[in-house]
Amino acid sequence: MRKTLFKWKATADAEAGLEADIARLERLRAAHDDDLFAVRRPLCDAELEIETANRRIGEIGQDIERLVPTSGDAFTMTLMGKPYTERKDAGRALMNEILTLVQLQSQGEVHIASIGGFDLVYEGERFGRGDNYHYQTLLQRTGADYDIEIAVTVTPLGAISRLEHALDGFEEERERYRQRLEEYQRRLSSYQSRQGGTFAFADELAEKRQKLREVEEALAKSARDDTEAQRNAA
Repeated sequence: MRKTLFKWKATADAEAGLEADIARLERLRAAHDDDLFAVRRPLCDAELEIETANRRIGEIGQDIERLVPTSGDAFTMTLMGKPYTERKDAGRALMNEILTLVQLQSQGEVHIASIGGFDLVYEGERFGRGDNYHYQTLLQRTGADYDIEIAVTVTPLGAISRLEHALDGFEEERERYRQRLEEYQRRLSSYQSRQGGTFAFADELAEKRQKLREVEEALAKSARDDTEAQRNAA
């Protein structure tokens, strides 16, 4: 009887130990699953950033090919169909046109100039009540329009300087996207390695569960044997 009791206690202790081990491994697996879930969003973001960077690199390359230099004496600008070769005159005519459109609170898109092989458009909008009015001056480039901030207080030469600065920045802009592409490719590789990782203790967990089933079956059999013995003794 003592031997049987000792054996039952050892089996019960083994069951408790296995349950504790399984609980610990389950917590580790839950943490692993949480990590996989947490990485899904940044992985998708990285893929989107890579797609955007690749697209912009190609579009900026097209802009560079169509760019007509305006530095030094090569400056030329067409405003409302009239060509200008002097920056100050071009800037004065541009600011006069912008000021007129603002005073009229012109709505919609108006093509006002061409410079460096690109069109400059004025886009105005009235909103709400009263004199709420907003406008943008946009350089129409491949794939997107880029806002060039030209307030009515900007000087004529200042307006031309902002336009030429935007035209001169294509190479730097493309290089920034190339660096961005490399950065997000590295991130994507890191995320993918985490996304595809398997739970390191999966085999151990399966083994512990199997052992627990065996122990539970042994305890159940022991209980049935005890019940049967008591019936026979009665």
